[in-house]
Amino acid sequence: MPRITVIVTTYNRRQLLEETLNSILNQTYSDFELIVVDNYSNYDFIDFISCFRDARIKPYQNYNGGNIALNRNFGIQKARGEFIAFCDDDDIWESDKLQSQINAFDSNSNIGLVCTSSYFINAIPESWVGKFKSILLNNIIGLNIISAKYTILIVPFISNSSVMIRKQIINQIGYLDENPDLKTVEDFDYWLRTSNQFLIHFINKNLIGYRYHELQNSSVNIKETKRKMRLVFEKNAPHLNAIQKLFVRL
Repeated sequence: MPRITVIVTTYNRRQLLEETLNSILNQTYSDFELIVVDNYSNYDFIDFISCFRDARIKPYQNYNGGNIALNRNFGIQKARGEFIAFCDDDDIWESDKLQSQINAFDSNSNIGLVCTSSYFINAIPESWVGKFKSILLNNIIGLNIISAKYTILIVPFISNSSVMIRKQIINQIGYLDENPDLKTVEDFDYWLRTSNQFLIHFINKNLIGYRYHELQNSSVNIKETKRKMRLVFEKNAPHLNAIQKLFVRL
């Protein structure tokens, strides 16, 4: 039984996926299974995976209709590990990513989720928002002295590809929300739900290479994301305390 299950969801990104999988397979910590869930890409996915010749890879295909939460949940249901780590199909991991997170979990049994800092693979000019986030990460969040259930509302610092969680917490918080209205923010909803019940530990080290896409910063996309974030806050309102509600103006 592997100690860690890594879940990668993918669609039509063969070349990027190859880079992603190689970065995972080259981890210094090797006791893991790698579940790759494909949304029926436009190439022979199963044949592609067989070329890696690594028994740790478990390929699946499942149609999600453009809702990535379905395939992440599909992967969770297949997971056998004590811990579950997620990675997007266009991101890469530094070689000590898993080992660093396992060390954190082993140091404190109360930790439910461990995430890390990240860097952009394709460098972009840093905005004032990015600079503000860096200040918070280095001086507040990185110290792990203020609960993530508050800091996550100030700056959404948890990236999907950096996350490792204890599988047992799923029994309490459930799976990712598959509501189509929450597409692109379903992961934030999941981290918020987790932070309200479990200790989150942040490793202030760039262990993730994150690929930036222009569409993420379009005015239309930003406006839509704000709308969806509001839905997340309203959904979680019954479980937020007075200070959290003040942060999100509920």
